[in-house]
Amino acid sequence: MKTQKRALGLAFAIVWTGSSAGAAQMPASPESSRPRHSWFVVQSARASGLFEHLHASLHSEVGVRIAWLKIGIAGAFRPAPWTRHRQRYALPIDRTYKGQSSLDLGLQYGWFGVMVSPIVPLGRQSHFSLELPITVGPGFVGTPLLGDDRDTPDGRRVSAWENELLDERDVSVGLVLDVGARARVQLASDLGVFLGLGLHYSAFFGITTLAVEGTRTHGLSGSLALIVEP
Repeated sequence: MKTQKRALGLAFAIVWTGSSAGAAQMPASPESSRPRHSWFVVQSARASGLFEHLHASLHSEVGVRIAWLKIGIAGAFRPAPWTRHRQRYALPIDRTYKGQSSLDLGLQYGWFGVMVSPIVPLGRQSHFSLELPITVGPGFVGTPLLGDDRDTPDGRRVSAWENELLDERDVSVGLVLDVGARARVQLASDLGVFLGLGLHYSAFFGITTLAVEGTRTHGLSGSLALIVEP
């Protein structure tokens, strides 16, 4: 009986020692083990419904992370060739352009501003976390000429013709607010590389260009992001 008790005690000691060693070697949470100060770069692509039609745009972020807060600069750009959206504009009766009385106009926009983004870890031993980015700054919306119409008849800059033909309503500058929520997963525990999937709401204020006449200047978008945060 004593021999059995000693054997059971020895087995328990071995199991307890092994489990304690395993727990000590268990890697910490990817988020909790991250440096409290680091830099970050984010490159993302969005499918956006701004201005009442679906299109793609590129977004970038760069800055520093301090504990659970990211502070930096964010920007976006969507050139006219990235969408099939066209706006037909009828010129005034006394005005023509290369023999045309109406023009096909594109849509392009962009913005940059200050960004803050709290980070919320999702679990103590999880590779997942949630970012809540907010960006405020100046933005622009433009209605450029397209295709062969960009070859001006007198060699002047195309922007000068756009300004004249559209009565100085070819470009407008205003304020942009961009807010969102982005879930991210760390691709490897020893690398500061994340993949993010987000939902965002963007709004332009004070825009008067032809591109937004009769349309909403706000909308939702979805994003796919690559995040580097050593």
